[in-house]
Amino acid sequence: MGQRKKMNKFWDKVLKCGHKNLNPNYLEFVGCSTPYCSGSEVHCIDCNVYISECGCGYNNGMSGWPHKKHLAQERRGRRLMKERTLAIIKPDATRRRLVGYVIQRLERAGFKIVDMKIIKMSKEEAKGFYKVHAEKPFYNDLAVFMSSGPCVVIILEGKNVIARYRKLMGATNHEEADKGTIRKELATSLRHNIVHGSDSKKSADFEINYFFNGLA
Repeated sequence: MGQRKKMNKFWDKVLKCGHKNLNPNYLEFVGCSTPYCSGSEVHCIDCNVYISECGCGYNNGMSGWPHKKHLAQERRGRRLMKERTLAIIKPDATRRRLVGYVIQRLERAGFKIVDMKIIKMSKEEAKGFYKVHAEKPFYNDLAVFMSSGPCVVIILEGKNVIARYRKLMGATNHEEADKGTIRKELATSLRHNIVHGSDSKKSADFEINYFFNGLA
């Protein structure tokens, strides 16, 4: 069956503009509007109705679902545009009952919370998490602090979320943080600075998997 005969049979079922005779004066081929689809559609210029030659149905003139492969490609494309990062609401914030307020700041910034839980780290778990700082003089004191009370660990998702969340947190030293950041508003010292955030894609993958296995 030729291409024209295939379209005739298809159009008899779905064409809504009334040009059943397939008058070529009203027709044009355009690229399929389905994301990642390389097929084409036929457009009735007179009635502005689109018919999808590839059958994916992702257009203005007919109802239906795209092919499964198109949906999968579209989802992969959306994932490529998004990042995930780990946020921690630290023990000083939980002691001061600031958890709800910090979460509110995250949501108002447009970040999606993928998962979240309250934990109480042991000193050894805190050392494992901060092992990148093992040679630093503050390493032991940091582990003691992070294991001193409950924390809230959160997976955040969004476009460019790593950089955007770090901007929202503010500088590690709250005295140097920009006005309006979480640390500028709430932190009381260099160590008691309310929140933690991954500083790169590599560290985000490690940190998310440290608390949420397989969700990075």
